[in-house]
Amino acid sequence: MIDIKKQNKETLKYILNIYDLKESYARQINNMSLLGACNNDGMPHGTDVGNPTQKKAFALLDIEQKKNWIIAIELMEKTLSPKMTKFLELRRDAEHLIIDYHKQGRPSWIDYVQSHYAEWFYTKYGYNQDPHRNTLLQWQSDIVDVTVRIAIAKGCFPM
Repeated sequence: MIDIKKQNKETLKYILNIYDLKESYARQINNMSLLGACNNDGMPHGTDVGNPTQKKAFALLDIEQKKNWIIAIELMEKTLSPKMTKFLELRRDAEHLIIDYHKQGRPSWIDYVQSHYAEWFYTKYGYNQDPHRNTLLQWQSDIVDVTVRIAIAKGCFPM
């Protein structure tokens, strides 16, 4: 059975941490050439995986999964308006700046995004728009919904 809440939570995690995901992906690609480099003299050498082909296959699966998520998120970003792009940028900033995100009550990222978005909007368009808490939550939900649909099409979720 499909757990929609779990998919949305996983998708939001990838959306907010896309830069870390890209960095990890690049690091794994660079390390791929080293996976098969072992001297096989028939003698046991520690606790490393005994099958280098299996180890490389698992690493390739992880790399493929990360690549699919990166593509899905980049496709979603191309659908966003400039205002939504700014919202997402601020939301990502808040994710990395605010440590107490998982406290009870109002999510702490809302205050950060709300104030910075209003400031950016006034600077860009010359009048105030202070988005309501529910609006910010709906924007985040809309971004996650679009990304989930793309991620399903890209095979990011196991069947």
